[in-house]
Amino acid sequence: MTTELMSRFILQRPFVPFEIVTVGGRCIEVRHSDFANVEQFVTAMTILDDKGRSQFIDTALIVSIRTLEPMP
Repeated sequence: MTTELMSRFILQRPFVPFEIVTVGGRCIEVRHSDFANVEQFVTAMTILDDKGRSQFIDTALIVSIRTLEPMP
């Protein structure tokens, strides 16, 4: 998955919640743009959960992104 495509989901306005699916089948929800960031020069996506914990996901391991609500 490209960082440009992931950035489009994070930066779109109005924001639409989405989830990423990893190559292993793991689904990770992103409910607000404040909880995700894609690094420009590092191929990783940073996601914060509702408890403030962070995880770094290699963008090469992301196989799809799907919205959790209809897009406007």
